Amino acid sequence: MSIAMALRPRGATAAALLERMAQPLLVLWGRKDQLVPVAMADRLVRHKPDLELQLLDGLGHCPHDEAPQHFNPRLLGWLENLSSPVST
Repeated sequence: MSIAMALRPRGATAAALLERMAQPLLVLWGRKDQLVPVAMADRLVRHKPDLELQLLDGLGHCPHDEAPQHFNPRLLGWLENLSSPVST
């Protein structure tokens, strides 16, 4: 991961990529994430104000692994509520 980060093009930062995204974005973030603290969420919203951020109590960096019974319904519910299909 460190090598990939060092070799990425200058324009491939998270901020630059978020600002270019037109697709809807859901971020499910564990409040107890010790790798990427939840305080970083404010920075995400600054670069993509229309993203939907959902904080998951009691979960860490991999909420999909830690508690799929809480993660999956949120993701599936969000997908069901999209007003238009996402094209890839």
